[in-house]
Amino acid sequence: MHQLWAEMDRRLLMKLGTAGLAAMALPGAAQAMAAQGFTHGVASGEPGPRSVLLWTRYAAATDTALTAEVSDTADFVRIVGGGSVTAGVSINSLSLNENDVGAYRSYFKLNPPLRSEADRLAVVEGLRTGAIDTIHSDHDPQDTEVKRQPFAEASDGAVGLETLLAAALRLHHSGDVPLVTLLRAMTSRPADILGIDAGRLAVGAPADFILVDLDYPWVVAEAALRSRSRNTAFEGARLAGKVVATYVGGNRVFALEGAAA
Repeated sequence: MHQLWAEMDRRLLMKLGTAGLAAMALPGAAQAMAAQGFTHGVASGEPGPRSVLLWTRYAAATDTALTAEVSDTADFVRIVGGGSVTAGVSINSLSLNENDVGAYRSYFKLNPPLRSEADRLAVVEGLRTGAIDTIHSDHDPQDTEVKRQPFAEASDGAVGLETLLAAALRLHHSGDVPLVTLLRAMTSRPADILGIDAGRLAVGAPADFILVDLDYPWVVAEAALRSRSRNTAFEGARLAGKVVATYVGGNRVFALEGAAA
């Protein structure tokens, strides 16, 4: 089995090309990558989860800075955490599993695809312990026509901005992940990784913030979404928690109708 993995690794790296990348499998890989200009990488879903997993393994082993955009399985959680690798996870992977696809419902056809419940629980635990750094919406608007197709032919993706916070708060209400950990993963931690002055309230920092009612009950309705695309994976979901006001530069730019803000 070890020889099979080694051969797969070798073929993948040779396919990616350049001496610097091929050298990742050898001693001194970090130096070789730096010589080629690869001081920090971002691993995403392309060309596939298997490839991203290999990139992440090499980065962790060679202390090369890497941000793993897709950390959606137990295998990823075992690799990431600490060191040079930072990791993010989609709210879909935290909240849903392969059983939600049901009778091949195309609105649940996502990239990366929904995983097993065991993987979802491992990702939740990774977020709780700090192995996973950030939560992202994986907002991927698609036209209704390309989603209402047979599952194999439908486009991947779902809108996620308007359900991100409330879906994440499920983990707070269930007691699985502390509230501060959830908020950090969607605010200050992404800002730290990107090196931007955002995501926190501090003297001199931009006055960009939201007011949230943590217990505000609501049901996701496709027709009520503000996005021009309505391809949500949370249609009919009962959620608790909603933004009641948004401030940018100290100015209120949004207020939830009927809510005190």
